[in-house]
Amino acid sequence: MNRSERVKYEMFKRVREFGKAHPELFPGSSPSGKTFATLAQAIAEIEANSVAKPLPATDGRQAKAAARAEIKRALTIVARTARDLARKTPGSANPMAMPDGRSDVDLVEAARKFVIAGEARKDELMQLGLAPERLTELGAAADALALAINTRMAGRQRAAGAQRGLDAAMATAFDAIRTLDVMVANIAETDPVVFGEWTQSRRVAAWRRSRAAPEEVTEATAEPATTTGTEVATEVRKAS
Repeated sequence: MNRSERVKYEMFKRVREFGKAHPELFPGSSPSGKTFATLAQAIAEIEANSVAKPLPATDGRQAKAAARAEIKRALTIVARTARDLARKTPGSANPMAMPDGRSDVDLVEAARKFVIAGEARKDELMQLGLAPERLTELGAAADALALAINTRMAGRQRAAGAQRGLDAAMATAFDAIRTLDVMVANIAETDPVVFGEWTQSRRVAAWRRSRAAPEEVTEATAEPATTTGTEVATEVRKAS
């Protein structure tokens, strides 16, 4: 979660605990109790997606970096050897020249072309001192990098899915909070102590961009116009 999501999540938890503290006002079978239950389920989904999100985002990162380094090393060795073959046959194309593109996909494609071309001239390459296992190593490096690319892509897709789940759960929680703004105001309007607890639970800390301490503001927080009146004034202001 980012900072904005975090402060809202903390508010969701405070509201959940407020509901638990007053079961006599919000019994589980009542509409308000069911709304608190919806909020609790949304919080559980927020927590699950927050845990899932950063983990897949790192899938394949170290493996891809290692595979990329290995394939570049193996390509350099074969290309260096193949240059001498090309030098001895002027005008002929060198299928084992280092690729212009250096993306991961470019390196995988180049490595596989090197292996095919190298097998065709393996004896000549070996006469120049190229170890016989170099082409095998290059092929394995190409397979390893291709696998790491796919793993990394899958990890990003899972991370994106977790973010979508987080966004949906945050929206569900906010919808429940807005409904509770009305319900709590109606149920607890004659009890200033309980309503004061709700107001405190419902606050959202808004972080400024400076290094100053966080400013506490109210976002969509219902506050009573009087402690004993029958009307409640609801102030709606988004946290920035």
